Amino acid sequence: MKVSELTGHPENSKIYQDTDLTDLKNSLSIYGQLEPIVITKSKRIISGHRRFAAIKSLEWDECDIRYIETDNEIISLIEHNRHRQKTTQDILNESRILEKELRKTVGRGRSATKNRVGEEKSKRMTMASEIAQKEVCFQWK
Repeated sequence: MKVSELTGHPENSKIYQDTDLTDLKNSLSIYGQLEPIVITKSKRIISGHRRFAAIKSLEWDECDIRYIETDNEIISLIEHNRHRQKTTQDILNESRILEKELRKTVGRGRSATKNRVGEEKSKRMTMASEIAQKEVCFQWK
């Protein structure tokens, strides 16, 4: 896909701090693109913002992509970055934004139960248990 057609997800820069791309650019130059950039049908990047920045810096015209469909782009963005090496601030940002997004799904207080459907309706859920199930990995830089 043409690099010029892709756009970064606006929430990515709110969650993750910029990092040095030197090693990534060197790897891309030597080995090529080993992993596709994950995008939505609207060509918004979900995973691969660093690869995208390095590819743009190298002035490539095209890159490999993979489409996904997702109910929540922000949760998908965070989940795709599960194994990324993160700063303490990145982890705190993930946690804050993930809680906000899960609150939309899980709900809050007494209204939480009546907003759930199917099997989830009878299950007691709390924000803490929902985030814990996401197995957020703390990787200190």
